Amino acid sequence: MSQAGAERPSYDELAALVVEQARTITELRADNERLRAEVGKLSVRVVELERRLGRNSGNSSLPPSAGTFTRPQKPPAAKSGRKRGRQPGAGGGGLAMVERADKVEDHLPPACAGCGAGLELADSIAFERRQVRDIPLVTVAVTEHRAHRCQCACGATTRAVMPEQVAGSPTSYGPNLRALVARL
Repeated sequence: MSQAGAERPSYDELAALVVEQARTITELRADNERLRAEVGKLSVRVVELERRLGRNSGNSSLPPSAGTFTRPQKPPAAKSGRKRGRQPGAGGGGLAMVERADKVEDHLPPACAGCGAGLELADSIAFERRQVRDIPLVTVAVTEHRAHRCQCACGATTRAVMPEQVAGSPTSYGPNLRALVARL
């Protein structure tokens, strides 16, 4: 006999090998069926999760507070080339002073800063104007506050201080008008 014939397995060895392979094939087929069923369940779950992930308050009935993991993508705004805020050369946005105020209140310094003497309106040499816009019950009343600078007989010049309720700008809104706006 040749050496190749001596290496051949016997009939009993081949029969045992066939039985072992048949058992392995049966186990693998069972595992394959179990894995196919699990993949089917997971595929359905992935589809549902992707659908839910794509929902937001813009494309469903979800309220904005029911935030999801991502926000909807907005297209970027086109750049205009200008900086934010007021542009150079643009007009001012403040309130314009009126020519004739409905009411004028003069504020004189309490006393001369030089000698302490009392000062009167006749001693005024100039004044600083500020106007307050406020709403009375029916119409807007503009009160002009004038802080006078007075010159005493001693030669010293003293300036009056504006009341605390008057803002630092030339015109402003009064407390009644601000309260009405806040209430509206």
